[in-house]
Amino acid sequence: MHEITCPFCPNPSHDVYWEQVTIEDDTATQRGTCSDCGETWVAIDDFVGVAFDTEKYPEPNDRIIVGTPHEQSLEQKVKELETEIAELKQRLEVGA
Repeated sequence: MHEITCPFCPNPSHDVYWEQVTIEDDTATQRGTCSDCGETWVAIDDFVGVAFDTEKYPEPNDRIIVGTPHEQSLEQKVKELETEIAELKQRLEVGA
């Protein structure tokens, strides 16, 4: 989830204390504090997809889903609307 070294130290320190991860919507945040320089920061990660077990799903296209659940839901609705529009166009052509 987070960068292992301090982003502020000239020679990146690995002596970093990480607080608990906070997840809100599709974003995870985690505060880090460097024991060497004392700086603090927040690491931010956005959910971009899901990767499934490579043994159960050997093909990359079958095991990686890109997009947040909300984006995937919208993409599915767009596909459904495109199909509905195509069917309506076909009906109009037959009736004309």
